Amino acid sequence: MKKLKPLLLLLAGALYAMGFPILGTKISFLTAPIFAFSIYFHFLSESKTQIHRFIYTLLYSLGFYLMGFYWIPGTLTEFGQIVAPLNHILGSLSIFVICPHLFLFSIIDKHLNLIKKSPSLDNILIASLFVATQYITPQLFSAYPGHAWMKLAPNLFPAKYFGEYIFSFISILMALEIKHLYTTKKFNKFNWGFISLFLFSCFIPDQKINQAELFPVNIRISQANIGNNAKLSAERGLPNSVSKVLTTYKELSVDLPYQYIDLILWPETAFPYSLHPNILKGSIEKMPSVIQEIVSLTKADIFFGSYLRDLKNNYSQTFNSAFFAKKQGMNTVYNKNRLIPFGESLPFTKSINRAIYQMVPGISLFSRSNKTQIFESKTKKGNNYHFIGHICYEALAPELLRSHINTLKTMPNFMVNLTNDSWFGKTSEPEQHLFLAKWRTVEFGIPMVRVANTGVSSIIDRDGVELIRGKTHSIDKVDGTIFAQESPKKTVFLKYGVLPFLVIWVLFATISFLLSRKSFS
Repeated sequence: MKKLKPLLLLLAGALYAMGFPILGTKISFLTAPIFAFSIYFHFLSESKTQIHRFIYTLLYSLGFYLMGFYWIPGTLTEFGQIVAPLNHILGSLSIFVICPHLFLFSIIDKHLNLIKKSPSLDNILIASLFVATQYITPQLFSAYPGHAWMKLAPNLFPAKYFGEYIFSFISILMALEIKHLYTTKKFNKFNWGFISLFLFSCFIPDQKINQAELFPVNIRISQANIGNNAKLSAERGLPNSVSKVLTTYKELSVDLPYQYIDLILWPETAFPYSLHPNILKGSIEKMPSVIQEIVSLTKADIFFGSYLRDLKNNYSQTFNSAFFAKKQGMNTVYNKNRLIPFGESLPFTKSINRAIYQMVPGISLFSRSNKTQIFESKTKKGNNYHFIGHICYEALAPELLRSHINTLKTMPNFMVNLTNDSWFGKTSEPEQHLFLAKWRTVEFGIPMVRVANTGVSSIIDRDGVELIRGKTHSIDKVDGTIFAQESPKKTVFLKYGVLPFLVIWVLFATISFLLSRKSFS
C-alpha cells in the first residue's frame, strides 16, 4: 500500500479535476471532487509529519494539474515563447498558484485542536477550515470542489443565498463523512441528515419572474477567431493584419439580418489600436471610422474590447478596456480592475518590468483601474437596458463583481464578459472558464453574455443554463435574445456575500456541539 500511495494521490488529484470540463469537452462529474478529497483526507490523516503532509498535498495537486491544467505549458509557449522543457517545469510549479489553499489547509489542519470525542463536529470544523482557506487565499483560476455542482443547473437554489461557499462546504463534508465511514464503519446521522436536507434544497423551485416584467434585448456576438500571430501583428500596426482583423469583425457585425439587433459585441482587445481618452468626451463621431460605419448601418449599439491610453503613466501604459459606443449619447468605458500576473502585470520594479516586457513578446504592462461602470441605452423598441462589463478572469471573482454591482445606483439587467481565450488553443480552458463563469449568474440572479474571440461565446440565463452558444475555433456570428427584467431584485448572496453562509454554519455547528454533549451541568 505504501508503494501505491504516490500513484493513488496522483489519481485522486486527477479525479478532482474531473469535476470540471475535461479534455476539451463539456463532460464533467459532480461527485468526482467528493471522492477525490475522501482519498486525499484519508492519506492526510495517516501522515506522521508535516513533510509527509506537504508531499501528499504536492502529489494530489500535481494530479489535479496534469488532468485539469495540462494546457498551461502550451500557453506559456504560445503566449511567452517559453519552450520545452522550461514550459513544463513552470507549468508544474503553477500548482502553487492553482492550489495554494490546499497547502495552507494541510499546515493549519495539522495543528487544529479538535474535540476528538465528536467526529461529527470535528468533520464540520475541518470542512469549515477548508472553505476558510480557499476563501482567504488569493488565486488566479478559482476552481473549487463546490463549482462542480454547476452540473445541477438550473437546480442550484442555495446559490442565491449562500453562493458557491456552501457547495464547497457540503462537498468537503461529504468527503470527510465517506472517509469516516470507511475507517470506522460508523455513520454520523446528524451530518448526513444536513447533507440530505441540502440536496433537497437544491431542487426547490425558484420564484418565477412575471413575464410582463421581461423585455427582449437582441444581441449579436461577433466571434472573429483571430489567431495570435495575426492579433499581435495587427497590434504592431502591420497593414495587412489590421485590415484582416477589422474586416472580419465588420463583416460579422453588419451581416444580414441586423435590423432587429440592439447590441453588437466584440471580444476582449478585439480592436487592435490604443484609443485616446478624448473619445470619451464625445459621441459616436469620436470613435474610429469602422465603429462609426457599423453603428450608422445597423442602428445598433456596440460594446468592444480595446486599449485606452493611460496619459498619467510615464511609461505610456494602457488599460485593457471595454468601450461602449451608442447610436446616441456619450461614449463610455470600463477599464479592467484585476490584472493577470505575469500576463498583464509584473510585480517587480519599473526598470525590471520594462526589461522583461522587451524580452517576452506576450507580456503586457497594463495600468489597473479600481472603478466600475454601468452602461445604459435603449433597445430599438424603446426599452431602457443597463449592463455591466468585465474582462476575462474577472468573471471568476465573485467578490469583485459583487462590489461593482453594489456600488451602482441601478441594478444591471445583464452582464457581459469579454475574453480572448485564443492563447489556450483546443484545450479544456475555454470550457472550464465558461463553466466557472456561470456561477455568477446563479449567485447574482443576472443573465450573462460571454463574448470570446475563439469560443466559447454564449448567452447564459440567470439560472446558469446556456440558452445559445457559438461554434468553437471558427469564425461565427451568434445572434440571441436576453429577456431582461425591468426592475431586477438583488439576491441575498449579492447583498450580503459570505455572511449568510457564516450564519447557517454557526447554527449548524452549534446544534452539532450541543448534541455531542452528554451533560449540560
